[in-house]
Amino acid sequence: MQRFKECYPGIAKMETISSENPDFILQDKSGSIGIEHRRIVKPSDEKGFNLKQEEQVHEKAVNLACEKFFKSTEEFVEVTISFASRTKINAENLAPRIAEIVKDNIPEEGSFKLLKKYDDNLNKVLPDEISKIRIFKSASLDGNYWTFDGGGFETELKPELIQKAIDDKNQKLPNYREIHPECNEYWLLLVIHGFRPSSWFEIPDSLGSTGFEYDFDKVFLFDVQKRNYFDFTKK
Repeated sequence: MQRFKECYPGIAKMETISSENPDFILQDKSGSIGIEHRRIVKPSDEKGFNLKQEEQVHEKAVNLACEKFFKSTEEFVEVTISFASRTKINAENLAPRIAEIVKDNIPEEGSFKLLKKYDDNLNKVLPDEISKIRIFKSASLDGNYWTFDGGGFETELKPELIQKAIDDKNQKLPNYREIHPECNEYWLLLVIHGFRPSSWFEIPDSLGSTGFEYDFDKVFLFDVQKRNYFDFTKK
């Protein structure tokens, strides 16, 4: 929300109030704007695989592993985990194994260690759910920084996906108006974060001139990484 405020003219200095119905209210002396937020992510494929759900499980496993590592040692390390693609995991069961592997492979100060599935002697090093782990240690680290990476490719953002997201939120607009009648306008902010493969989209130039059906006063598509937005016209 803050990044969008910095990009869209006229709202940067408005006070942001977190809400539930809608998600945010922007307010100044001239009035209030209710803003509903919706992330745009890739839908499940034809086999039912959902990339966003997979990423959420990976994030949970990494966070749990970091917590367990921190409780067992005072070392600070930076860890990047690469999970095996489309491999079902149990975050609670896998996290202790990850924490133990990292604890047993802390590199020397100022260096990193890369663990792959098998070592040079073809001995299995990592569980089936993980393809590699990169561990870095430095005196400048003031905490444990753990994350995961992922592979994927951009897919073209189709108008149908945008319209579906709008339709889902249109149903809730009457409730927003009832709860916050003081708002002069209601906006829908569709967001592409772009930091994970589930939100890697190629946005065609034609999308900016595509009209959509909506009940909100304004509907935007905001690309967080590129800090670019489309102000959609109404059909």
